[in-house]
Amino acid sequence: MSSIYPLLSREIHRLHGQFVDCQSQLTQLAEHPEALHDLRVSLRQLRSLLRPLRHFPEIAAFDAVLSKVISQSNRVRDMEVLVAELQAKQQATLYQHYQLQLTSFYSLLAAHIETDIELIIQRLMTLPLYWQHHSAVLPHKKLEKHVVRYCLHYQQQLKKHLKSKKTIDKHHLRLLVKKLRYALESYGQFLTLNPKLQIQLKKTQEAIGNWHDRSVWLELANHEEALQVLVTTWQTELQHHEHLADKQLGKLLRRLRE
Repeated sequence: MSSIYPLLSREIHRLHGQFVDCQSQLTQLAEHPEALHDLRVSLRQLRSLLRPLRHFPEIAAFDAVLSKVISQSNRVRDMEVLVAELQAKQQATLYQHYQLQLTSFYSLLAAHIETDIELIIQRLMTLPLYWQHHSAVLPHKKLEKHVVRYCLHYQQQLKKHLKSKKTIDKHHLRLLVKKLRYALESYGQFLTLNPKLQIQLKKTQEAIGNWHDRSVWLELANHEEALQVLVTTWQTELQHHEHLADKQLGKLLRRLRE
């Protein structure tokens, strides 16, 4: 096999181990504070690895399963972040209230995704054979070029949005930054890139993520009166983190131009 196929096999083997670990903690999410985060990181890493290969029907179907599990866990992860914020703000009564909700969410999520996690693990066990088959019918250079084009497409798309004179949609930019960052983590060895770009992508993602969290909490506060006590604080923090995010986006554009 060529260089890209061993890479795929190594990554699939690594991710298989991560999903087995996540599966063992699925019914005890409340006792393992990082368990859901670890599961979502593994899902994103796997999706990033497979996303350029979705022209294979089997991979497209598998990606749909991964996407479903991520979507089902979004609300629970948002609640985790909110609970951590309430604890940090020393809002004891609110913390206890939402912590109880979170415990309930954990149980519901585990029940909803248990079958899909088992399916993911089983599918990961068969993927190395799948790569071995395709290494014989799809020239590795052709696949590598396809992967490089995929990564460059997201890089150019992100640069285009950052250079635009129109108002920047930070929610959309956040997704583009994440997609490019994870794509480069998977396939960066096939591109000639400044290593500082990956560092700047991470900093930018964190900065926009802090802004995004406040926007989510403020939206939630519009529907939950109990959170109104923190609205003024979150609005101030939102402006602060928006300023920091803009600075990191400017630095990112400079990195993309290098």
